[in-house]
Amino acid sequence: MPNPSDVFLGLVTHPKSSFNKDGRATCLLEQVAQGLKKLGISAEYLVSDRNDYSAQAYPISRGTLLAAAQAQVKLEHEWRDFIAKSSGLNPNRLSEQCLYQVMRLKRSVAAFKGENSTAAEAYQRLINIDLSHHRVLTQGINAGAKAVVILEDDASIIDPRRIDDLALVTKKALEVKTDFISLSESISAPELGIERILKRGGSVDFDSDIDVIELDTPVTNTVCANYYSREFAIKFQAHISPEHLTPVKPIDWRLNEVMLANPNTTCWWVQPGIFVQGSMHEIPPNTQS
Repeated sequence: MPNPSDVFLGLVTHPKSSFNKDGRATCLLEQVAQGLKKLGISAEYLVSDRNDYSAQAYPISRGTLLAAAQAQVKLEHEWRDFIAKSSGLNPNRLSEQCLYQVMRLKRSVAAFKGENSTAAEAYQRLINIDLSHHRVLTQGINAGAKAVVILEDDASIIDPRRIDDLALVTKKALEVKTDFISLSESISAPELGIERILKRGGSVDFDSDIDVIELDTPVTNTVCANYYSREFAIKFQAHISPEHLTPVKPIDWRLNEVMLANPNTTCWWVQPGIFVQGSMHEIPPNTQS
């Protein structure tokens, strides 16, 4: 077996993706791989562009939709509690319980609309995304890569120099064995409720105009663009294995579940993000996408 790559890159997309129109997201993945190689980081890559949802494996009914809705509300509640406690805050228990019950009712009502509802469409889409992420993680692990970087197709790079930054961050992360790195500019810190966690983080020294913050609490910002160490990739891959995909939850929240189960995960946060999430931020014309 040849020497394993430093990094296994994966793109999660689908046949009708507007973000991969004319192969734009695929082209970015190839550019990132080539850029890393030029800077001494060996890389392989995979484009996962299939929809593998199976109604036989994951049947949709009011029961399965309701189970998904309730599981999601419970997970959101647990994550808010984790973030609040990690931030040194004492959440209003009455307010939090009211929010929990309201969201539980709202999601349950949507689930009761059954197989022809938007909830059912989301169910299939979320399974497809899970299976795509699982495919990339599995390929990276089986290839023996030291780390896995997964991009979703709405990830963009506005400044080509950011690929150099990715190389710097990757080299350092491999050296010190960091578990997880948030690489994207997606949801803002205030919206995520993690300002206090970021503020008390330590600075990782880099010769770049980006800031890399070493956190004492593992937090996430979507799965638009993340770095996973081999060890963490194995944990994440096991968590989203096909037999564990019900009740259905968004992949971002499944990642949060892994963090809740592994609170000692070492975590870096890149500011501004090396990648910009195009579905959340306007991307200037004539930039890499």
